[in-house]
Amino acid sequence: MLILYVYLILLVDASTLKKEVAEGVDLMVARELTGGIYFGKPRGFGTNENGQEVRFNTEVYATYKIDRIARIAFQTARKRRGKV
Repeated sequence: MLILYVYLILLVDASTLKKEVAEGVDLMVARELTGGIYFGKPRGFGTNENGQEVRFNTEVYATYKIDRIARIAFQTARKRRGKV
């Protein structure tokens, strides 16, 4: 628990928010890391209609992957003082 507290202090100090605002933030991030942007096609670079260079990568997720990460996120949120 001490390690977690140290990380939270470091995050508050690294934030671009004012310290008194960042200290009150309670944030949980849930990410899906088995597909999508990591394995998507097509990907590459080109030029858009304005002549600007652009980069792109396709993100495709099956419904079951979305359901799984949403379920995990909400189950975890329920354990966190009931805040979603």
